[in-house]
Amino acid sequence: MDLTFGANEIDQYSIPKSQRKTKLATIYKLNPRDRKDKPGRILEVLWDRRKPYVSGFDNRYSYTVIFKKSKAVAGNHYHKIKQELFTPLSGKFSIFLEDIKTKTKETVEMDARDHEMIYIHVGLAHAVRAETKDAILFVSATAPGLEEDETPYKLV
Repeated sequence: MDLTFGANEIDQYSIPKSQRKTKLATIYKLNPRDRKDKPGRILEVLWDRRKPYVSGFDNRYSYTVIFKKSKAVAGNHYHKIKQELFTPLSGKFSIFLEDIKTKTKETVEMDARDHEMIYIHVGLAHAVRAETKDAILFVSATAPGLEEDETPYKLV
């Protein structure tokens, strides 16, 4: 069995369809597989070590955040070490961002139905607010949650 990237047809789904830069972040449009011969399901690759979305991003810690009610907020901090990739799995979100050096701000709206992932780099303050009840966010991170890496930064 050849595990080299590109050796298998399914590897094409590990490459985003596109990426776009916002003022502060990069958003990747995922490439879900939705085949007519396999109805009723979609395969969506969130991480393939052979072809990371962000060069040098080493996924060392992954988790989900389940927002039990709409308007619940997570984050309101930035990291000095950890980088993160956020992927909505269910529901809608507002992602509030601020560059801690330039004070540039922006808000990015994300919906799980859009099959997108956003990159949160070191020093980018962020807060995530669920806009729908029972929204689920998948997070890939370069380090586990360490209190000494997390600096509070109120955005919402």
